[in-house]
Amino acid sequence: MTRFIYGQLCIFALIPILSSYALAAVSAEKAYAEMQTEVRQNLTGQWACRSELAAYQMSTETHDEYRADGKYFSESKTMMKRPAGEQQSSIGVEARWSLSGNTVRLSDIQLKSVQADDPAYAERLKALFQQLDWAENKLLSLSGSSLAFLPIAPMASEMPIHCQKQSHVQMQSS
Repeated sequence: MTRFIYGQLCIFALIPILSSYALAAVSAEKAYAEMQTEVRQNLTGQWACRSELAAYQMSTETHDEYRADGKYFSESKTMMKRPAGEQQSSIGVEARWSLSGNTVRLSDIQLKSVQADDPAYAERLKALFQQLDWAENKLLSLSGSSLAFLPIAPMASEMPIHCQKQSHVQMQSS
C-alpha cells in the first residue's frame, strides 16, 4: 500500500514538470509562428535592390515586389562592361513566394520579358529560365526599410544583395 501511495505521489509530482515542458514547447512554437508572421509582414512590399560582381564588371538593379497573397514580381536591369562597350539586358519574372525560417523560396517562376543588346544573350537568358522554375534566398537581415539576402540555390552567390523598401515604386499588377 505504501508503494502504491509513493507511486501515485511520484506521478502527481511529475504532472507539473511535464506540463511545464508541454507549455514551453507550445510557447516556443507560438513564438516561432509570431516571428514568421512578423518577417512575412516586413518582407511584404516593394524593394529596390542592387548587386555588383566586380570581377565580371557587372551590376544589377532590381525592383522586387512580395505580395501578401504569395505572388512575387521582379524587374531587373543588368549592365556589363565589355571591351566593345557596355551591354545591357532586362528581365521580368513572376513567381510564388513562401517563407521557411530565414529562407525565401520562389517557385513556379515564369519569365515574362527578356531584352538584351545582344540577341544571342537574350536567347541564352530565355533558355536558362526555361530550366529554372524555383530559387531560394537566405535572409541575412531584414528591418522595416532594408533587406539583405544571399542567393543559395540553384545558383548560389557569395555576394549579398542589398535592398531598400520602396513606397512609391509601381510594379505591374496581375
